[in-house]
Amino acid sequence: MKASKPKNKKGISFSLILNIFVIVMSVALVIYFFFSPDGLKDLLSKSPDTIIWWWVFVAFAAFMMNIVMDVFVTYFFIHKDIKTFTLWDAVKTSCVGQFFSAITPSATGGQPMQVYLLSKMGISAGFSTSCMTQKFIVYQITYTCISIFSIFLRFDYFVHTMDTPYKWSLVILGFISQIGITSILLIVSFCKGLSKKLLKLVDKLMHKLKFIKDPDGKVLALEKQINSFHEANKKVFKDKKRLLLYYALVFMQIIFILICPYLLYRAFGFKGANPVDMICAQAYVNLTSSLIPMPGASGIAELAYNMFMASYFSNGTLKSAILIWRFITYYAVIVCTAPFSRFTGGKNSGRKKAIDDCLKSGVKTEFFDETEA
Repeated sequence: MKASKPKNKKGISFSLILNIFVIVMSVALVIYFFFSPDGLKDLLSKSPDTIIWWWVFVAFAAFMMNIVMDVFVTYFFIHKDIKTFTLWDAVKTSCVGQFFSAITPSATGGQPMQVYLLSKMGISAGFSTSCMTQKFIVYQITYTCISIFSIFLRFDYFVHTMDTPYKWSLVILGFISQIGITSILLIVSFCKGLSKKLLKLVDKLMHKLKFIKDPDGKVLALEKQINSFHEANKKVFKDKKRLLLYYALVFMQIIFILICPYLLYRAFGFKGANPVDMICAQAYVNLTSSLIPMPGASGIAELAYNMFMASYFSNGTLKSAILIWRFITYYAVIVCTAPFSRFTGGKNSGRKKAIDDCLKSGVKTEFFDETEA
């Protein structure tokens, strides 16, 4: 009698466990903020006219405008070299980025999926990666500057709000992480000398870590990508007007994100708060939330909103405000952008040759080495 072959058992991946955990946590938080005492259910049953729903719609429209701004930034970044890249292509690319950023830890899945989608449109991985990274750099620099400005603009309010060591530690750590990410991006993009030293450090570290396979190949790929960033920066900075347009659009995008709590404040019938103070408070919320590598910063986002917005939402409205804010800024984004994820399936569109010919006429060919993908 022949021995039966052992069946291949597939282990449960960490990503699956994390996804299940995030889904359970998200559902639990929604239930808590809806059904708990002073939750949305209590508020609607006791005072159904408390919420001014057209203000909620304004808050939703304002937050969606951040996606509109992102669409135009994406369009301008790519269309300058690829005239066949349409506004609809930009809508698809932006929404795919929004969706996969929302469902992956620390929003790490957005850019890779955008690069993959652009490659399906026939745009080479090197060029699309460079464009998306440049776009991220503009966003990161702008957001960091707004964060710094918000602290110094309302420093007295900032100190008054930070009334516990716990709040101080969270915001300071978030602020340091933002500064650190921005600094690394600036070094990699603009400082060739420092980039080479940083690359040597990474090379040594990779060779010491025995579990990393083919460290030489990884370092070489990283070196090629850094070189492409330097070349892309030269092109971007040659057109000062276009660069100014990028920063203006991204600035508007961030303000649309940060203004949402003030619009919800008005939705609950409150008046008197300074909108600039609430924009600054939301910047502190985002700084704190960025610390946690969870999809949508689930859990910490609600906690941070509770910490920095509690003084604005009185009379049992805070839990309802948190729930509506999360629906607008997270759950609604997933629902609205999820249909666009279907564009990441299927085969390439067949536009590759025409686009590559167009690109290679004006940009160095190492941007389009498909082996980098």
